[in-house]
Order: sequence, then C-alpha cells, then structure tokens
Amino acid sequence: MSASSDDSSEDERNEPARNPYAAPKHGAPTPPPRAPEPRRPAESQRPGEPNGPRQGMPELPDKEQLKELGRSLAWFGAAMLGTFLASQLPLPVGAATPVLGVATIWLGVRAIIRSRKISTRNLLTPMAIMGIVLALLLTLAGTSRVVLWPIEVAKQECLQLAITNTARTECVNEYNTALQERLDSLTPGS
Repeated sequence: MSASSDDSSEDERNEPARNPYAAPKHGAPTPPPRAPEPRRPAESQRPGEPNGPRQGMPELPDKEQLKELGRSLAWFGAAMLGTFLASQLPLPVGAATPVLGVATIWLGVRAIIRSRKISTRNLLTPMAIMGIVLALLLTLAGTSRVVLWPIEVAKQECLQLAITNTARTECVNEYNTALQERLDSLTPGS
C-alpha cells in the first residue's frame, strides 16, 4: 500500500498546477456550495437605488431640465444667427444688429444659467460664453455703424455705383478719410 501511495504522490508532483476554474475531474469529490453573503446596504446608498451608490457620478438631470436647456440653446443659436446676418446687411436693416446682439447676449446668459443648474462640468458653458463674446463684438460693430450712419450710407452708395476696382478703391479711400475726420472732430485737443 505504501508503494501505491508513493506512486500517487509522484503523479501529483509531476502534474502541472490545476486551473481553479476548470470543471473537476471525473470521480473527484466536489466541494459543498457556499451560501451567498447577505447584502448590507452601504451608508451612502440612497433609498430606491437597488444597485448600490454611484460613487463619483453626478446626478442625472430630469427630462424637463434638458428640454428647457435645449429650448434655451435653440433660441440662443437662432438669435446668434440673426445677429450675424443683420451685421452683414446694408444699413437700414443692419441697424437691427445692436438690438439683436443684446437679445443674443441675454439669451446666452440664460442658457448658461440653465446649463449650470444641470451640471457644472459640461461643454455647453464654454461654448455659450464664446457665443456671448462673439455677440458682444457684433453688437459693438453694429453700434459703431449706427453711430457713423452718414459715413456708412455714403460708402454703401459709392460701392453700389462703383464698377471697376479703381472706383471701389476710391470709395474705400473716401470712407477712410471721412472716418478719420470724424474721429479727429471727436478727439479733444486736435
């Protein structure tokens, strides 16, 4: 009997390590199944969360907040487009640029506030801030066109009648001269 036990111990030593996830060999005893440990609720688990707490995850916004944010961003985008288009039009219509620009800035601030209510870490806020800065620049440019109305109208009429590049260059030179005279008249001590 000792010889057979020596042979089996030699076989076990020469055998490679067994995979713990593999099925047991035929005829080998199977270990008794372990009972699952009872689940204890975590301290930070909120009531109604069956899968446990979400650590480090922000709360998901509700659908109504997302709808409001979407509407705000749509109005902001439409106002931004309107401001840009109005700034490209000739002066009687282009005078709407400052009004549309102020409305765009207001809608952008409103969109930022709604975006920040949902989450402080999102890309909508920096993009809306860039849109507000662009709207501010367009508003200032539109306001300067309204302030310099007679000079701007003279330039527009001249460019409409100009056929050649030389005539266009002359219109731009007249505009620059008139603009410089206007700025000199506004500057004290000149």
